[in-house]
Amino acid sequence: MTEKRVCGRCKTAVRYEGTESKDPFSELPEEQRDWLREHCAVCSLDKEWPLVVMLDQDPDDIPCDFWDE
Repeated sequence: MTEKRVCGRCKTAVRYEGTESKDPFSELPEEQRDWLREHCAVCSLDKEWPLVVMLDQDPDDIPCDFWDE
């Protein structure tokens, strides 16, 4: 299996953007939820299982075949 590195900042990534209805971490305990909202996103790449990934500060450094701003 090939490792897919992603930044979590493309349009396919689900992340908390201030709207609780779109929060992928809403069901988690508050302590984890707050940290994940700030540092992570959920990526669903090429019909695979969703992955929780760290948000990268510079998406240009991540070679992702699915990058689409």
